[in-house]
Amino acid sequence: MAFPILKANSQGARFLIPDGAVTQYGGSIGYGSVGISYDLFKGERGNLDFTFGYVPESKGGPLRILAGKFSYKPLRIKVKDITAIYPVNPGTFVSYTPGEQFEKWSKTQYPKGYYWWSKSTRIHVSLSTEAKFNGEKLLPKTGLKAFSIYSELNTNDLYGVSWFKNRDSMSFLEIVRVGYGVRVYF
Repeated sequence: MAFPILKANSQGARFLIPDGAVTQYGGSIGYGSVGISYDLFKGERGNLDFTFGYVPESKGGPLRILAGKFSYKPLRIKVKDITAIYPVNPGTFVSYTPGEQFEKWSKTQYPKGYYWWSKSTRIHVSLSTEAKFNGEKLLPKTGLKAFSIYSELNTNDLYGVSWFKNRDSMSFLEIVRVGYGVRVYF
């Protein structure tokens, strides 16, 4: 006996299946992070990633960071049928660090409203560049559709406000973070 309702629901939920996996070093979402990736728009002109990052105690943690990242790829330079280069990809993402580690600030030491920003949520703007390789041609029989390497520059709301208020004593480069990543497409 067939269950048409289950079949229809499973077909309708296909969009939940990720197009790939992503891993990143640095870049404001952890010392290292892993996650899932979705291609967006016709012609794969965007990415939506959901990641889990970790910062070990030796690097300022322990911190666990959840992030949702979007990047748009307006320009594609195709190199034969093996590689596509996306040189300028603007993006945005939100990172959230759960836990009590930010509650260490004394509530009696600072006046109410002194820390006006969210302690655990950051809104970022980013700019990345990516090289995507045809996995079916370069790595046949592996099951990989494609793989890419990317680098990303970003800053967040708190860094931006801090820089704006202290432009005379602070370089813009002090608020920029860099991340490097690999994305594989199934």
